[in-house]
Amino acid sequence: MDSHLLRSVLRWNPWLDRPSEWERAVGQRIPASFVSRSPAGGVPGVDPKRALVVVGPRQAGKSTFLWDLIKRRHSRCLYLHCEDRIIAEWCKSPSAFAADFDSLPAPMDAVFLDEAQHLEEAGLFVKGLVDIGLPVSLYVTGSSSYHLRSRTRESLAGRAARLRIYPFSLGEVLAAEGGTRTGPGVRLAADRAWERQMRYGCFPEVYLSGGEEELLFNLVESFVLRDASDLFKIQRPAALRKLLRLMAGQSGNLVRMSEWAALCEVSAPTVAEYAALLEECHVIRLLPVFHGGRRAELTATPKISFVDNGIRNLLAGDFSPIETRADVGALFENWVFGELTKTLMQPDDLHYWRTRAGAEVDFVIHRPGLAAVAVEAKLDAIPPRISRGARSFIEAYEPAVFITVTRNAQAETKVGTTRCVWCRPHDLVSQIPRPFLTS
Repeated sequence: MDSHLLRSVLRWNPWLDRPSEWERAVGQRIPASFVSRSPAGGVPGVDPKRALVVVGPRQAGKSTFLWDLIKRRHSRCLYLHCEDRIIAEWCKSPSAFAADFDSLPAPMDAVFLDEAQHLEEAGLFVKGLVDIGLPVSLYVTGSSSYHLRSRTRESLAGRAARLRIYPFSLGEVLAAEGGTRTGPGVRLAADRAWERQMRYGCFPEVYLSGGEEELLFNLVESFVLRDASDLFKIQRPAALRKLLRLMAGQSGNLVRMSEWAALCEVSAPTVAEYAALLEECHVIRLLPVFHGGRRAELTATPKISFVDNGIRNLLAGDFSPIETRADVGALFENWVFGELTKTLMQPDDLHYWRTRAGAEVDFVIHRPGLAAVAVEAKLDAIPPRISRGARSFIEAYEPAVFITVTRNAQAETKVGTTRCVWCRPHDLVSQIPRPFLTS
């Protein structure tokens, strides 16, 4: 290991030559206001034969999550920030890395590759470390699943477990805040947290500090200027900005690629490419239609949703209280989408349903071999009633449960074999059958 590399490694890992620094240095990487995370499917155990790869949006808390996990599991860890050019150069050859690893000033029992999308071949490098049999646990993060997937999915087959970390779910927030609350205090805390998520979303820094609008602006800028321009080499960042604003104004609606292309003054294939990029970076999701074996009945156009309401509202230029908003219905539907995305084991299980006759259901959770679950976002549902779209879907597909999420009703009934439930936002996840939430 040459002197330049060693200095860079020591800069990121002061405990290598000063072991007493470990507790203090790691403690600095975990904020005092740390919110414990509950990724879908749970956290796999230590397995030196498989890397743990954590993906999700920029600044969603992936690194903090892993620091907390590493602190509880390991006594020493080699931390490698892959945006550091010297570190990135070191992480090209697994065999050369392994040789240098053995010469480190102190033994390590874990390696943490942070922001691995900055490596030329992240997947091949991690695969090489696993295949060499480096006797450590490997942890990897990446903001952009595009780089991790395109470079690792093939090469890491059987060699990695994957987790998704998104902005805080309502359940995570309430678990962090509700330890001292009982009775009516639980409902009050849930309502307050939900209303804040409706307006500002729940990226960790946004949630844990003030200045929400400025922080969200900086977050969008870091994506447009750094990820899009630098990592994805986007040639028309102005068009991407305009596309984001158009998408924000149409969240919950069907995708109109040709219309967006005309308004952004780019080609439809370019808009499709930008939309795919935004999906890869966990900004939006183009939600597919649920076919259920009746393809002739349904449209095939996806609809668009944002993973975080705060990003959506920043792009739409509206942080008004929900009671004053004309778009509150679409905003609530987008919040329900985000909560489902954060808690479902397989986000690909999530669809929407709409017939040519106009019957629709906001969300359908479906996996082959399991009875479907339907979810409707209806901000006000007094009195609770089964909508035309709900009844059509129930008659056609007999879902296990039809959930209507609403802020002001709790009720339950049955239509045929389908359990119909009206629940408040903080009870949504508890109504979803467990097989959709765990591996």
